[in-house]
Amino acid sequence: HTVITGTEKAVIAYKIAEAMSYVHSKNILHRNLSCNTIVLDKAMNPYIIDFSTSRFFPEDESLLLTVGVGSEQAKAPELTSDTRYSYEIDVFSFGMMLYEMLTCEIPFGKMSSTEAASAILSGKRPDIPANTQKKLSDLISRCWHPNAKDRPTFIQLVNEIPYSKIM
Repeated sequence: HTVITGTEKAVIAYKIAEAMSYVHSKNILHRNLSCNTIVLDKAMNPYIIDFSTSRFFPEDESLLLTVGVGSEQAKAPELTSDTRYSYEIDVFSFGMMLYEMLTCEIPFGKMSSTEAASAILSGKRPDIPANTQKKLSDLISRCWHPNAKDRPTFIQLVNEIPYSKIM
């Protein structure tokens, strides 16, 4: 069992944000980003896996997209309740992933899938530990903002993470 340092977690988070920025630049929504869909090689480089629920984002934004995909504990509220969503769903999941990296706990892990989805839909979020660096706490909160349009893009995260003291 390898212990991952805070610095290593910050580098991993940056590399995932960078990879997701690339994925989004190709008009792809991952739709299931979580710690379960990230693997690390021996050098601690992260790889995003399991694109089985991924979809190209339609050029015609009036088209409906499938809901109900992804891990309930990390799923953006609009993936549960709406048929119109965009790249922000992956940013929401990234925020949940940062929370899991920070706390070593699955968000809403003590709840059933249905309870977790209901909690997220009603605006509840896991409690970020009080001793968390403010920049990291703010970053996580912005990623899982209830209003999808208020979440940062992965390009913004790539530009912000190296200059923030996180993890």
